Amino acid sequence: MIRLDGTHSIPLDAFRKVEGQEGKVDIVQGNDGQPQVIATGRSSTGREVQWLRPGSEDVHTSQVVERFLESVSEEFGPRITSSIARELGLERTSGGLDTRTVERAVHMAETEREVFSGINFFLELHCSAEARTPAFRAACTELGINPDTLGRDTLKSLDQRFHAALAEASSSNNEPLPPEQGERLLRQVLDGWVRDGRPAGGSGQ
Repeated sequence: MIRLDGTHSIPLDAFRKVEGQEGKVDIVQGNDGQPQVIATGRSSTGREVQWLRPGSEDVHTSQVVERFLESVSEEFGPRITSSIARELGLERTSGGLDTRTVERAVHMAETEREVFSGINFFLELHCSAEARTPAFRAACTELGINPDTLGRDTLKSLDQRFHAALAEASSSNNEPLPPEQGERLLRQVLDGWVRDGRPAGGSGQ
């Protein structure tokens, strides 16, 4: 991904490489002219150590937090990124970033995504076609569909459609959807299924 300043965005894995290394995180210009993440710290004798050799001494310290949060957002989405930035007190213009903060932030982001995934899992149960849940029956009734006439293959197909739609709407579980939004999404899935000619099964199968 190209940023507005012409440089490439930094993948989060580049920041993950400095986890476990004591010191601060810096961004330098690599041999290819693109930003490179390094960690700098102190040896037992007090000498400064660059754990990853940079291609240039041009360190962009003022961009470190901004570029890190940008990388987190690309992988985990803006909601999780805002949450961990607020929790850890990370400000885009603050510049400095500790390697331990990188590790904590990534761990928090992964944990929060797992929580969101759990929320969306229960939303799938809430809207399940195969279980003919009240939410599913209500959506069918609104669209003039009799859920009791739908066969097993059709119900399974509808659940698969809803799963795919939920993954897209939640940015791969980076955003939790409330029940009312999930129910609205279910109606959209059913409407799309009707428009497609009710494939994968059908009445009475």
